[in-house]
Amino acid sequence: MIVRELIKTGEKACENAGVNSNFARFLMLEILRENNLDMYFVMDEVLDSKIEKDYLGKLKRICEDEPLAYVLGYHWFYGYKMTVNPNVLIPRQETEELVSYILNYAEDDFTQPKIVDVACGSGAIGIAVSKELDTPVVATDISADALTVAKQNAKDLEADMTFYQGDMLKPLIERGLKFDIIICNPPYIKETETIQRSVYDFEPHVALFGGADGLRFYRSVLEDASLVLNKTGLIAFEIGYDIGDAVKTLSETYFPHAIVTLLQDMNGLDRFVFVHQKKTKELEKSDIDQVSQLIQDGKIVAVPTDTVYGLAIRSDDARLYEQLKNVKNRPDDKPFPLMVASMKQLEALVELRDRDRLLIKKFMPGPVTFIFNKKKDAFSYLQHQSTLGVRLAEPWLQSVLEQAGVSVWLPSANKSNHPTGTTSDEVLGQLEGRIDGVVLGSSDKKASSSVFDLSQEEIRELRKGEISLETLLDYLENVR
Repeated sequence: MIVRELIKTGEKACENAGVNSNFARFLMLEILRENNLDMYFVMDEVLDSKIEKDYLGKLKRICEDEPLAYVLGYHWFYGYKMTVNPNVLIPRQETEELVSYILNYAEDDFTQPKIVDVACGSGAIGIAVSKELDTPVVATDISADALTVAKQNAKDLEADMTFYQGDMLKPLIERGLKFDIIICNPPYIKETETIQRSVYDFEPHVALFGGADGLRFYRSVLEDASLVLNKTGLIAFEIGYDIGDAVKTLSETYFPHAIVTLLQDMNGLDRFVFVHQKKTKELEKSDIDQVSQLIQDGKIVAVPTDTVYGLAIRSDDARLYEQLKNVKNRPDDKPFPLMVASMKQLEALVELRDRDRLLIKKFMPGPVTFIFNKKKDAFSYLQHQSTLGVRLAEPWLQSVLEQAGVSVWLPSANKSNHPTGTTSDEVLGQLEGRIDGVVLGSSDKKASSSVFDLSQEEIRELRKGEISLETLLDYLENVR
């Protein structure tokens, strides 16, 4: 039979069986690839009878709802061909996103990290990470049958992997092993949840179900993680779409000083939780080059100001803005103040009246925050924010920002609804492990800035501080 006609026959058979008809075309693509043929070049040619028989036999299994990956005996994951069989879970597309996040963390925050893939199944995650980073990875699984598959994949793909059999972190603890990055995509489906028939009937239940609430294996990892994770480290979880908040809360309970981030997959569903304990570098005010470099590199640095300590992070990256919200546990509806190094920077970002220029010239730099209307093209990722609260840097911080070449978001150096830090010790007490650096010392005034809204004709005082509304109005009256 001609290839094109055979695909149509396959599509019709799938439709009649209530199976996705696209499987018929993909099956043909893969079978022809195995025979060194390009489907799109042979669509109108008669198919070899042996290949046709192989296709129809595998098509019958697909029409019986057997997963395509099991029918083929392999699955493509992150560009790597992974052997799979009913002893292992078939890697999901969302898990490729997890690998991408892990690679970013590894490259941005670690040097030659020691990595472990817990509950590895087919070994797909650990092998992909090992290949992409060209680094050894350890993996564990409780199932001897799953480890047989994982070891074969590592051999076929020439990945530098070491495997241990055991329950979650137990084989690592027994051997006294420590890691910088723990990856875990454990069983997370709730026992009462109804799942797709092809998954329930064919994929291993030990790799699917995570207890009554789906949290059983997350608890297991988090309870023992301190015995395995280095002080500066990362735990990367894949999660069920409906347990994101629960895993995040659980992680914060066990790691109160870490940054715990809940992220969504490409479909907008909760899918990943990252628990990140950073090494907070201690710096002196004289280390302007190092402070500037950290900011330039997108790191979060606690710096003293003429009011209280602030958390500085460059303002030109939406991803960094989200990181800062996670560090502070900041609500979405509460914006960050911006610190600029010069009037030129400020004019590029906000709309200024003549009155505003007079007040800036008189009171900035100083213990005051002015709120202006944001220019439309400024910070496009803040689409729902029409104003910006802005401060002008005092001389030391101005030098840092000029060298870094960026403006920075600079909220107070504390978790939301916690006391504001006025010394480096106070900042470290709250944020050590959550920020990348802290400049040692103390702030000047030990009190938050006055905040005034200048976005309208009438000036409004939003927060009382050293400079009062009367002081501003008196100045404007006299200068005019």
